[in-house]
Amino acid sequence: MDTNEDKQQLSDYFQKLTAEADEVPEMKLELAIRKGMQRGTSSRRGLRSRYTAGLIAAVTLVMLVLLPWVYQQQLKPQQTFTPQSWGELEVFRSVINESSLSLLSALDAGLVQPMNVASEEKNGYQLTINGVVADRMGMIVLYSFENKNKDRASLGGMSLSFEGLKEPVTGNYGESGRRMDSDQTGLIREYTSISWNQLLDGQSEFNLAFRVFPEKLLESKQFNWFEDATTLNVPLKLKLAEETEDYGVTPINKTLQVEGQKMLVEQVYVGPTGIYVETSMDRKNSMRIFHMYPQLRRGILEGQQEPSDDLMYPLYSLTSKNNFKETYIYQNDNRNPDSPLTLVIEDVYALERNKLEVVIDTEKHTILQAPDDRLKVIDRKELGEEGYLYVELTTPKESGSQSGGGDNFAFDDNFVDGTGSGHFMQGLKDNYSTYSETNQGVDGAASRINTYNLGTEKLPQPLTFRLTVYPNLLEGSDSLRIR
Repeated sequence: MDTNEDKQQLSDYFQKLTAEADEVPEMKLELAIRKGMQRGTSSRRGLRSRYTAGLIAAVTLVMLVLLPWVYQQQLKPQQTFTPQSWGELEVFRSVINESSLSLLSALDAGLVQPMNVASEEKNGYQLTINGVVADRMGMIVLYSFENKNKDRASLGGMSLSFEGLKEPVTGNYGESGRRMDSDQTGLIREYTSISWNQLLDGQSEFNLAFRVFPEKLLESKQFNWFEDATTLNVPLKLKLAEETEDYGVTPINKTLQVEGQKMLVEQVYVGPTGIYVETSMDRKNSMRIFHMYPQLRRGILEGQQEPSDDLMYPLYSLTSKNNFKETYIYQNDNRNPDSPLTLVIEDVYALERNKLEVVIDTEKHTILQAPDDRLKVIDRKELGEEGYLYVELTTPKESGSQSGGGDNFAFDDNFVDGTGSGHFMQGLKDNYSTYSETNQGVDGAASRINTYNLGTEKLPQPLTFRLTVYPNLLEGSDSLRIR
């Protein structure tokens, strides 16, 4: 057997050894092999003997490293999560939607503070805050509402205020997904999440307000949504989740981009109430971005080939008016604080800035300028609505995903006539500025028809409208590991 064959056998052996000991830290394995190989470089004589000696030394060192490590792993207890008892909050288990991961896992991890603080009873209504989990960015509230009257009442959203907050922030009623009647009597249990879009330090006193609208007043034309509602207030003193190894702010300052359009991920705050990702658009972007929502992938490491099924859109986003930053909020699994987190962007919709204007001769029902040939004006004289403009967008089936804006478009509420004078859209019969309807063709193509009320005044043609949403899909995707 010649020297090359010896080298090949030795190389094959080490590859096999590495595969069998893939759980040994790579640094230790490399060090052991390197020490063994150094034994065979002192002299040129006895080449086969020197390789054999190096091999024996390497194997010996690897086993010395491997055996204690394996023994320690066998003795090390398996890290499994044991859910804690919900205690008095157990009555909410049937209410909480399975998709409310932050709340479910916070309850299992014992992070929800039992409260049982009630408002004063007003007009037969009473609100009780049963439990709260709160961190520096938001809170999730478990509450009970009781209507002691025979008359039904409609429930409004819950709002939160505290010292230093410019205006109250609101949560959504009915996050459980139980689509009950909006008018309620008796006792109901619900929960809501509220985010204030700023990092709090030491804040502990809050006020929760809940509006109730009696059904009889709702039927009255003289009803005022703010003055005639019954407002229930509950003051709270809370302990916010502190900065720990699992919770807190992590600076990122890295970029996600598709076709040169960039989003800067500035920082991430992970707390019991959710994962808050603060972003900003690159001001040098050449296109107007309509849809560039990062999705969150959990439990997948860089370099893994199998895709994760746990890929989710943000629950919602909050925009800062001062610095144009956007904070995306995702569910957090408080039972698995070490799970890897990766942001993914795909299905980005954007348009070149010089293609944002749509020019229409509304008298001839003709589009003179548009981003592409998918828009057309429809004549609906049979509806008898003077001054109405009907614009249709057709999206072919092969155009890709129609979610997240794939078949949507919209004009700004103001437009310009042929002389350059500006005008505002007028309200439709239902007081909305735009009415939209969708249709599905037999060939799989989708169409959306938007209705705009331009008013009955005869305007100089053509009219120029500006797009605020348009389904121009950019090819590509990008990802960024944030934990």
